[in-house]
Amino acid sequence: DVVGTGIFRDKLTTASDLEVRGNLILKGNLVGKYGTAVLQGNTTIQGGPLKIDSLEVGSRLGNRIALYGGMGNTPKYGFGIQSGLLQMFSDAPNTNIAFGYGNSYAFTERARIMNQGEFGMSLTGRLQLRTGTQSAGHWLTNMANSSNVAFIGLASDNLVGFYGPGGAQWGLVMNTLNANVGIGLNGTPPAKPLSFPASLGEKILLYPGGTGEVGIGVYGNELRIHADNAGAKVSFGTQTNAGVYSENALAQRNGAFAFSILGNLWVNGSTYTSDERFKKNITPIDSALKRLMLIRGVEYEMKTEEFAKMHFTKGRQMGLLAQNVEMVVPEAVQEKDGYKGVDYARLVPLLIESIKELKQEIEQLKNRLNNQQ
Repeated sequence: DVVGTGIFRDKLTTASDLEVRGNLILKGNLVGKYGTAVLQGNTTIQGGPLKIDSLEVGSRLGNRIALYGGMGNTPKYGFGIQSGLLQMFSDAPNTNIAFGYGNSYAFTERARIMNQGEFGMSLTGRLQLRTGTQSAGHWLTNMANSSNVAFIGLASDNLVGFYGPGGAQWGLVMNTLNANVGIGLNGTPPAKPLSFPASLGEKILLYPGGTGEVGIGVYGNELRIHADNAGAKVSFGTQTNAGVYSENALAQRNGAFAFSILGNLWVNGSTYTSDERFKKNITPIDSALKRLMLIRGVEYEMKTEEFAKMHFTKGRQMGLLAQNVEMVVPEAVQEKDGYKGVDYARLVPLLIESIKELKQEIEQLKNRLNNQQ
């Protein structure tokens, strides 16, 4: 019996069990049966912890340290070694492995490997991936775990994105310095906030309709904005933060018009298609002056408050009334959304022929006066 502190100067050899009521503290190494020294049987500490300066186990494969559970090849918490593989395992499919700091009774978890459910690993905090032999990132496999189908990581030091080995390459990237985003650039730094490759075709699909597509495309010297069917419109306007939209202009082929401006149009010039080769059934304008005399020129003010969406100009104006013009020259009047409008340019030929008729009447009067003298 040793009462108090006992010191063994050489070695302690037991033929059976070694029982320690307190702590067993080893200043050197504890080497297992397959190491350089022999420990007969199992060592069990019933009281406090086993404090070991270093622990070395023999060089063989299989279960090496059992922390909790059965012995041998039964399921357990512990460590094992297979060829080129260090294993850490728990004893059942519904158990997890956690990493953190503190102790078993006051444990702060930082990461967890989960053996069931949708997630395989959970982190408390951020995950930092460092560059190894290639750029930092991680691969995603297919459902069968048979091949890598996508990579998320760095294309270069300042370019992060998504990579597809099946042909997409670096299909989506972002510059971490200026936040420019590139689509389809294959790792080339995007020059603008949103950049596309120098290729022709449809660039953005906004809505796949049943008969067409709503989107934006680039073709030979052409920026194309398109709707999905022949009766659809492309609208231009402003919208408030509350979602209230005010339309300023629209492109729509409705049989009468292809483009509408809800307000005044300021242009440096305009040209109308008038090539004779485009026309047929050409006839002179009859009774031009008589018809012109039936058209009334008036002064008026637009109902700007009642029709605010039309963006009418305020103040006194001169013009014609569409209903009046329609009775005389119906070709110059068109209708949209139930309201009529006048194509003033179509009245020019009527004015020209009216002036000719006036000229002819003046010449006749001159000749009559000359004959009376």
